[in-house]
Amino acid sequence: MLIRGAIQDRLWGKTLGALCRRAVTGQLEIRSGSDSYKVVFDGGHVVAASAPGSATTLLGVAFGQELLDVTQVAELEMLPLEDREAALANVLPAEQVLRLRRQAIAGAATRTFALLEGDFEFIAEVTLPVVPGTAMHVGGLIYHGVLAHLDDDRLASILQELGTSFRSIAEGIPDLPYFGFGESELGVVRALVDGISLAQLAHLPATERRIASAIVYTLASLGALSCEAASTPPRVARGTKDPTPPGPAIARTRSGGIHPRSSAPSIPPAGTPQSFVPRNPAAAADDGPVARTPTPPAFAPRASSSLSIPPRQEPAEDAATLYKKGQAALRDSRLEDAVLALTRASELAPEDLEVKAALAWARFCAAANKPAAADAARQILGQVAHKHERPVLAHYYLGMVERIIGRNAAALAHFHEVLELDPAHREASTELRFLSRSSGPIKR
Repeated sequence: MLIRGAIQDRLWGKTLGALCRRAVTGQLEIRSGSDSYKVVFDGGHVVAASAPGSATTLLGVAFGQELLDVTQVAELEMLPLEDREAALANVLPAEQVLRLRRQAIAGAATRTFALLEGDFEFIAEVTLPVVPGTAMHVGGLIYHGVLAHLDDDRLASILQELGTSFRSIAEGIPDLPYFGFGESELGVVRALVDGISLAQLAHLPATERRIASAIVYTLASLGALSCEAASTPPRVARGTKDPTPPGPAIARTRSGGIHPRSSAPSIPPAGTPQSFVPRNPAAAADDGPVARTPTPPAFAPRASSSLSIPPRQEPAEDAATLYKKGQAALRDSRLEDAVLALTRASELAPEDLEVKAALAWARFCAAANKPAAADAARQILGQVAHKHERPVLAHYYLGMVERIIGRNAAALAHFHEVLELDPAHREASTELRFLSRSSGPIKR
């Protein structure tokens, strides 16, 4: 499997969240200028990472915490990479070495949130060493990456792009205990059951607003929030007070935490069995090659609660709404949701060419046998391209189908067609950049 794109194409957290939900195994490689970053996934969990600079290496973290002095670091750096950990175990307890390694992985992975642009590829080959017991859930890494590397203005701008109000979806996040959330963060999660608006966030003190905004970013990246945009901004007569309440869904505790004012906590007490189940529990044994069971982020204690969200009634949806929902599911790699939403949209609007194209692409993506599914997708997308006045979407999907099954020449032709129709099409430009570097069929 090969996945690639550009960091600036969409929210970086959503890219990482999609890899988590698809339970992928492989290596994410990011190039930004002359810098190279790598993040290794196993079953959707991060198990290794590297980034430029010594601060994100095992020895760098140990030195930063004053556990090693300059002389010890210099001596260890002279050893081959595979021998350093064994030598370090002679200086520090094994448990402490593992904790330092997890902190180094977390630091390297979260540094990717500081990047404004760059290209990335997800490949099957893993080149970084993987040590059992280092698996971490992406949710905690996204949250701390946002807090560490996004300033307030950039975070506020991202939330405005996501929507004007945010509410937890019915399914929730069963892996929430592995995010490393404390009580103040869990209070925001509870408040999201009833919904939080941007206006309510704006009324919070700066520190609490930043925490709540980072949680919204994190849960939206993992497909756990319904992000709704207002059709028109509220109109307020000049000289009148802002009618937005200061936060009926969010209030501060005496100690400064955030909790819902109107609803009882929906998170069960400590000791309640969790709903998270590792993809392969047997692989989590110490003698396995990779620890699949995620552990809490190295920089925060494990929370002892899981998210429990009651279902809510959804209003009837028209074809346009279902089309947008299907496209959002495609961007988040929720392929079954995408096929379902676009099938319903096609039933309501059978003559809509954009819906036909999106449904054909979604079905191809969801198919286990891509070469076998390519003919059906190619036939429908070709018809749409022939009939549509401006078939940008159809040609882009055709290019992706051909690229995935290894027909690079045909893919290039379609991507060039997209750019002739829409010179600002970023995704097609990204694909052309990668295809121009390739020699021969693309590995998948």
